[in-house]
Amino acid sequence: MLHIDDISDKNAGVYALYIPSTATSELVEVILYSAVEADKKYYTVSEGGNVTITVKVNVEPDPPADKITWSKHPGKQLKGDKYLLSEDKKSLEIKGVTASEAGTYRIQVKF
Repeated sequence: MLHIDDISDKNAGVYALYIPSTATSELVEVILYSAVEADKKYYTVSEGGNVTITVKVNVEPDPPADKITWSKHPGKQLKGDKYLLSEDKKSLEIKGVTASEAGTYRIQVKF
């Protein structure tokens, strides 16, 4: 059995396993992928328009909505009627966009 604690990108690769009692060896490939992926990397919207950022969470089981939070980088909480989250929190709608909404938005999912 191959067991890797606190797996991260640095653990990706091919591992050779050897079982002495059977003189058997096998190659095991560890592939890591993004747990959260956005539909698009960049969004363009006219001032006063609305924009919706949607993500896909690639884990099973699907995390509950209370484990998902959004913020505007660096660490600004999203408050007010401008910001609407879908019920599952995988989509963020920003209404009536102005220049102050330009920036990087982050989603954090706790597994």
